Amino acid sequence: MRWKSVGAGTALTVAMLAAGVLTTTAANAAPAAATGQVTIVHGVRGLLADVWVDGKQALSSFSPERVTDPITLPAGTHEVDIRQHGMPADSKPVVSGRLKVDPGSHLSVAAGLKADGSPVLEQFDDNALRPLLGHTATGSAVVVRNLAETPNVRALIDKTTINVPTSPGGIAQAVRVGPHTLSLSSSVDASSVLPSEQVVTQSGRATVLYLIGSADNASLGWLAETVQPGVTAQKAAIPPKKIESGNSGLASADDERASLSGSGLNESAIAGIIGGALLLGMGLWFRLRRS
Repeated sequence: MRWKSVGAGTALTVAMLAAGVLTTTAANAAPAAATGQVTIVHGVRGLLADVWVDGKQALSSFSPERVTDPITLPAGTHEVDIRQHGMPADSKPVVSGRLKVDPGSHLSVAAGLKADGSPVLEQFDDNALRPLLGHTATGSAVVVRNLAETPNVRALIDKTTINVPTSPGGIAQAVRVGPHTLSLSSSVDASSVLPSEQVVTQSGRATVLYLIGSADNASLGWLAETVQPGVTAQKAAIPPKKIESGNSGLASADDERASLSGSGLNESAIAGIIGGALLLGMGLWFRLRRS
């Protein structure tokens, strides 16, 4: 009986060790860190830019009036520097900023001009637009974000007038899904600043319009972005890779899987170890029981 007891205990111990390997494997397979999404908006006319994140080049030859695809970043604080294309990493940036990424966040980081004409890098929380879509998240919204060198202006969305904050700043308005008329005028004398435009909104999304350029040289204009508040990437965190086109930012799914696999045991090897351990333990238990 003593030997049987020891044999049963040995088998259970091996099974428990195998279960421990499985538990450890599951824990190791879990995401290493929470992430957020960042979209970079280039609203500085005439600046062909390189974008650096935490001292590493993330975008190359990023043209004005373009918006990147969402880039997945680990939660935390990141340093963002924008330099003239081709300038070395130790050169003075045109504009810099500190980016705070919270878990599950969806941010737009926009480069533009302040009201006095100096460059600015502004962070906008796109998830904060979620209440504008209603409790079923099927509504829509128009968002005006001012990144231009301009005097005080006001926007007219259909028949609703909204005062646009001085750059940098933004304001949002819930609207019905479909086409809308947008115009911009001076807050001082009501003179037209930009001609009327038609904006078509989508269900569950906010249409974001960035006012960019300068009123001094008549270069004011709109740069559009569509965001879906509350919807973030489900993939594991990877730093943005260098992008030559300046139009998108994510590595391929194969690259992500390769970066996550590392040099440890793969799933097949781990399954083999667990299965072998269980068979060994059961065989030992039956031999001892016969004895």
